[in-house]
Amino acid sequence: MRIGIDFDNTIVSYDALFHKVALERGLIPHDIPVNKVAVRDYLRLAGKEALWTEMQGYVYGARMDEALAYPGMIEFLSAAAAAGHEVAVISHKTKHPFLGPQYDLHAAARIWVKKHLCKDAIALVPATHVFFELTKEEKLARIEAFRCDIFIDDLPEILQAKAFPTAARRVLFDPERNHAGADLPGIRVIHSWNEFEQCLREASLSVETSSSVAALLASINLPATIRSIDACAVGGNNRTYKIKTDDGIFIAKQYFRNESDPRDRLATEFAFLSYSEKAAPGLTPRPLARDSKSGFALYEFIDGQPFRAGEITAEHVDIAADFYCALNAPQVRSSATLPIASEACFSIREHLELIEGRLNRLLAIELQDDDRSARPFFEELYVRWRVLAREVEAHAADAGLDLSAPLAMAQRCISPSDFGFHNALRENTGAIRFLDFEYAGWDDPAKMAGDFFAQLAVPVPGIFFERFVEKTMLPFPDNKSLILRAGLLRPVYQIKWCCIALNVFLPVHLARRKFADPGVDAIALKRAQISKAKTLLQSLHGLNYVIH
Repeated sequence: MRIGIDFDNTIVSYDALFHKVALERGLIPHDIPVNKVAVRDYLRLAGKEALWTEMQGYVYGARMDEALAYPGMIEFLSAAAAAGHEVAVISHKTKHPFLGPQYDLHAAARIWVKKHLCKDAIALVPATHVFFELTKEEKLARIEAFRCDIFIDDLPEILQAKAFPTAARRVLFDPERNHAGADLPGIRVIHSWNEFEQCLREASLSVETSSSVAALLASINLPATIRSIDACAVGGNNRTYKIKTDDGIFIAKQYFRNESDPRDRLATEFAFLSYSEKAAPGLTPRPLARDSKSGFALYEFIDGQPFRAGEITAEHVDIAADFYCALNAPQVRSSATLPIASEACFSIREHLELIEGRLNRLLAIELQDDDRSARPFFEELYVRWRVLAREVEAHAADAGLDLSAPLAMAQRCISPSDFGFHNALRENTGAIRFLDFEYAGWDDPAKMAGDFFAQLAVPVPGIFFERFVEKTMLPFPDNKSLILRAGLLRPVYQIKWCCIALNVFLPVHLARRKFADPGVDAIALKRAQISKAKTLLQSLHGLNYVIH
């Protein structure tokens, strides 16, 4: 990536130096803040504009070596060099002061760069990448000539100039928050160089995304100009972007991949959406293009609002049930060539073993110092699980169910997996569109129902459980046995979702969260997930194993 940075008041901080020189000359009282702007404003109000102008030439010339780099500047340049980024200093300033001795300001600035922007005697910005132009117009032309992917300046007028290159991302450096509240569309504002790390990461992703999305658009004969790429709300698994082009708006999704998790999320979701387009048209995004090599897929953009906790009504639950029934209409389900769903179970024994395995993985984690306080809850959860598992086995025996008997093929369903209103949007028309099917495939209808009522983000009120189950089991033969099975396994899936909440303690799952949101606070996230798991565990009290 090619990064351009302004010089004065962006790389170099003059606050302490201007304050020092003004005090030396007796121009300001000691109580004036150590701030360049404060010194300037005091002198202007005192009618000493000429003295201010002359002092600028003196500071930028004779005293330039005493100026300091902003905190974090050297660390950023070192990290940028290590990451292979090309950095250029691109600034504009007169070569000589307007008033006073005619110092060579360009030479003074170059000497400062050579002396201060280095580490272990190695230049962090090569001399060939240091440009001091005489005018703003020449500065803007240099930004374009250097082909900056991103440019940082302390002046909004530079970033908002008509001649500013459209391909470059614009970042305003505003450590004193002088432009707080200003209307700065399309400009990212940062207040420190430490804060720029996240901005740079996003810019790097944007360059990678732009290339991948352009290839996907071309593959469906839409070689459109990409106008903007904006990250959507952070999820827990993947990265999603809103792509604006001359031919419309699209969604691009980049899927998490890790050698310790072999699931092909891209292939699974794309296949499911292709099936859903035929079985339940208009209820899911249309799949448009995919590239397994880059891990990107392109989908229809849905302009809708997410659901919030407490908003789910009986009507919403019925719409979700209708969607599931459309997916499982016998005439379409029989021809489905979808994979087995993630963590699919086809016997009661497999359901129980699934939860046992999840809990054993949690108990096997070697918790670090910050995480050790979670151990007592892991153990409490396991004890509650062992009691529940025995109760489920006893209820199954009373009902004459064989724990090891596999579910008949005719009773297996096409499951959206991770199905719920946390993965749905409401359009302005009131229509509901369902999203995120990277774990979808063939599964047990009882598991689908258990997941639907146990998910944490937008809980579905338990009073709708019987209504939902009775409706969603209708497409299958002997649906009464499936209704009984769903009631039996419902508390099992409450425990499963406690485990899902605690996934962040497993390294591969935390890596997935960090892939989706590189800035995530792992410690805060773990605390929040434990709280959710505790709340869900408490909800187990009073759950019935049967549907009346």
